[in-house]
Amino acid sequence: MLLLCAAVGLVWGVTNALMKASTAADTSDSKAWSLGALLRNWKYLTALAANQSASLLFLWSLAEATLLAMALMSAGIYLCVTS
Repeated sequence: MLLLCAAVGLVWGVTNALMKASTAADTSDSKAWSLGALLRNWKYLTALAANQSASLLFLWSLAEATLLAMALMSAGIYLCVTS
C-alpha cells in the first residue's frame, strides 16, 4: 500500500510540473489555453496520460486501503515532490 501511495504521489507531482512547463512557453499567445492547442501539444498529452494513469492506480488501490489513508499519503508525497 505504501508503495502504491508513493507511486501515485510521485507521478502526480512530476506530471503536474511537466504539464505546467509544457504550456508555459505558449502563454504569450491568447490561444495557448484553448483545447485545440493543448491537443496538439504532445508533451502536454504525454504528461496528462501519465497523470490519468496514476489516478486510475489511485482508484484501483482503494480496494486495498482506506480512502483516508490513501488520500493523506498520496497528497503528502505529492506535496513533497512539488515543493
